[in-house]
Amino acid sequence: MSLFGTTVAELLRGVHPTSEALLSAHDTVAQKDYEPILPPLPDNIPENEEAMRIVCLVKNKQPLGATIKRHEITGDITVARVIHGGLADRSGLLYAGDKLVEVNGVPVEGLEPEQVIHILVRFYEDFSSTQWQHSQSQGTIMFKLIPVSDRPVSNQTTLYVRAMADYWPLQDPAIPCADAGLPFKKGDILQIVDQNDTFWWQARKVLDLSICAGLIPSNHLLKR
Repeated sequence: MSLFGTTVAELLRGVHPTSEALLSAHDTVAQKDYEPILPPLPDNIPENEEAMRIVCLVKNKQPLGATIKRHEITGDITVARVIHGGLADRSGLLYAGDKLVEVNGVPVEGLEPEQVIHILVRFYEDFSSTQWQHSQSQGTIMFKLIPVSDRPVSNQTTLYVRAMADYWPLQDPAIPCADAGLPFKKGDILQIVDQNDTFWWQARKVLDLSICAGLIPSNHLLKR
């Protein structure tokens, strides 16, 4: 079967979604975006925190491009995936598998992904639109994390496909994170940039390669 050969709703019926939340939460926080900086570490780091890394991101015009999830067994909040072409991908500071410890000084242990997103939203609401516009330095957000031990190695072959049906992520109950999905219409030419996930590829429209990629159902998922 070719990619998207029938309606996505029919093909995805019965597939259970995983628990992911969009770290950038672009719909929720009015497209607030960031650029990365790595601040100096404090002098008084305890010995048991030597393996931790502090990542500081500062507001700019690029989306963060990452999702998070809660580990079913340990309850840890980890980076689920890094979206191709987004800030996290280009900065090299966040990787799939990194364990989040704090967000803006707030511990995330025991929290659900949606609660972590709420921390971000609450942070943004502390600033007026005027402050965001005129004070770039105030848009800083800091993550304390434990880096994944084995960073994923990407060895992708770019693939181009033509969509055979419309797809609307917000109407798809199976997508891991609807906000990270890529909507498209029948006939659109898509550039597949990441196939690491068996069921959810990352793609972008050929007519708009300047934006970061989004999630689409893979050929393997459509054939199930």
